[in-house]
Amino acid sequence: MVKTAALSNCANTITTTDENGNQMLYRYTPLGQIQQVTDLTTGTVLKSMAYDHLNRPATETAYSPEGIRNTTEFTYDRYSRTLTTKKKDAGGIVISEESAAYNSTTTRETKTIAGDENAPSIITTVYKDKLRLVVDGLISQIKATSENVQIEWKI
Repeated sequence: MVKTAALSNCANTITTTDENGNQMLYRYTPLGQIQQVTDLTTGTVLKSMAYDHLNRPATETAYSPEGIRNTTEFTYDRYSRTLTTKKKDAGGIVISEESAAYNSTTTRETKTIAGDENAPSIITTVYKDKLRLVVDGLISQIKATSENVQIEWKI
């Protein structure tokens, strides 16, 4: 629960203090989009956002006390629908990726969570109708040893 909140219209910021005295600073763009979240108690930036020329999220960067934890990049089609969401760790290695393809009747959404030598990569594909209801799907596990396991379901 937030104990206090202070708004600064000039700086486009909101500072909150919880019941334990921890302070958070939320900085916004002139259009009201979140730009940066900072833990004022520790001085650590927790998250920053960058936007493209159409004011859609382009990148989101999450931080830890040691530095960048991960970065998420977004791409869009001409109708501002999300095409890809790619999350990379601090070293630039892709740890998860989502993509969508659209046509007049269905949307195909694919999500890949990268595995390693100890865990399989998991790929989930779902097909949704115009009401965003799932009509079909497929889950795949791809092990690093090139062993494939597929589970298919029908709705």
